Amino acid sequence: MSQLISKKYNLFSYWYLSEKSLNVNYISTRKVEVLYWIAFVLTRPFGATFGDLLTK
Repeated sequence: MSQLISKKYNLFSYWYLSEKSLNVNYISTRKVEVLYWIAFVLTRPFGATFGDLLTK
């Protein structure tokens, strides 16, 4: 789990440093779109798993 958190931190750090923004309301380049989808794929399973653990 710590690897997933580390990957997300690195991704968002790279995204912010390269684009100076984490705005998902305005995706202007292919690079930002790819970063958005990578973030989505890394974040979605973590949230679903955490929610499942809370309900048990």
